[in-house]
Amino acid sequence: MSQLGNCKSLFNIYNTNMDFISVRDLNFRYEEKQILLSDISFDIKKGAYVAIVGKNGSGKSTLAKLLIGLETADSGTIEIDGVVLNDENIKHIRSRMGIVFQNPDNQFIGATVRDDIAFGLENRCCSKSDMALLIEQFSNKVGLEKLLDKEPEALSGGQKQRVAIAGVLAMQSDIIILDEATSMLDPRGRDTIKKLIRELHQDKELTIISITHDIEEAYTADDCIVLCDGKVFDHGKPEEVFKDAKRIRSVGLDVPFIGKVKEAFKNHGIVLDGNSEDEIIGELCEYTLKR
Repeated sequence: MSQLGNCKSLFNIYNTNMDFISVRDLNFRYEEKQILLSDISFDIKKGAYVAIVGKNGSGKSTLAKLLIGLETADSGTIEIDGVVLNDENIKHIRSRMGIVFQNPDNQFIGATVRDDIAFGLENRCCSKSDMALLIEQFSNKVGLEKLLDKEPEALSGGQKQRVAIAGVLAMQSDIIILDEATSMLDPRGRDTIKKLIRELHQDKELTIISITHDIEEAYTADDCIVLCDGKVFDHGKPEEVFKDAKRIRSVGLDVPFIGKVKEAFKNHGIVLDGNSEDEIIGELCEYTLKR
């Protein structure tokens, strides 16, 4: 058995092949307050990168808390690989999921980067040698290997979010939930985290759920779920979800830059079918040559 074998076995007792996350007829409200989520249903495939978008108050963050068991639904079910999220199974579910919240200053636990990544591993009784290897592996993965002994105040917001992501990955999570993880970052920090998400998505064993207001990020996901007033307004491939600009704007969202380009050309009688920058440029080149 490898050096990491003993530690990893703690996380993989139930590690069968996860086909999907299944949410069915989920309803939730705070006591004596209006309904926040109503009849929410969707499936997420293993290894998918899914963006959940919606205007403020649509229920995005509440849904994230329900998925990881920080809140309990009034009715409906959440299943992870066929295991129902309930009081009996919540420890198992949480061993497979990790969440990164929007404020990087509120989730730094350790005195240094190394201590913060180690925090969850210590609670799982990893040996010192296994822990050191995991910290090295995942600090490298997020590009923090040279900052392990830095204190929180010495880090940028984007670096703190990378520490939080490294901590989730070191726990051998199957699913990572990013709850508006870029919303409080400057443009450079946002670009850094979005680039990291794309890199992590190359690992098809990791399922990524990004709760986001960033339409450009959502457009790069495998699937997009749109919430409006606590209900699923739309769910599908981003190019289909954002295809109808008028419809998506009716729920307080904008269309991505590519959608705006296509909309502008359509207003001048030129219909473009491409869903990426390269495809759009190719179509425009063909159109120009034909003229």
